[in-house]
Amino acid sequence: MTKLMATDTLVVGEGSAGQTAALTAARASWRITAAALCSIACASITACASSIPYNPRNLDTAKITQVARICQTTMGLQPSEPQFDNLWPGDPDQGLSTNRYRGCIASLSDSLHGQDGADVNTSIAETLRRQRRACAEIGLEPSNDAFASCVRGLQNALSAKDMNANYEN
Repeated sequence: MTKLMATDTLVVGEGSAGQTAALTAARASWRITAAALCSIACASITACASSIPYNPRNLDTAKITQVARICQTTMGLQPSEPQFDNLWPGDPDQGLSTNRYRGCIASLSDSLHGQDGADVNTSIAETLRRQRRACAEIGLEPSNDAFASCVRGLQNALSAKDMNANYEN
């Protein structure tokens, strides 16, 4: 007689054959449970990893948020764009694969990297030149409104950082 009990243990007959079948069923049940837990853990790790924004220069939160907003709203790029092999050695995105969004983030991040108010040798004119060059590198024409919006966004990112630093002091 075969009977399925609440413990998911399959008992077949009497004696050692019944015990072997019970152990086999218990092991199978444990393996299924372990596989399900591993699947859930992997999905959770993947979700957490994908929610971390691309930040090649480790900019602070205010700067990378502003850069991402420029790339998404001004340029209309999305992080979910398909990636392709990064074959250009001069690409500011050093990853092996990239897309237009990552290139935009990398270019604009380069223009802000190291400009946290501590570098007194960087003149205002040089800072503006770097911001304009970064916006041009991502394909914006200086005569377009989007170019001015890009430069303004980078300036806002720097001024927000300066305001936060002054507030904390």
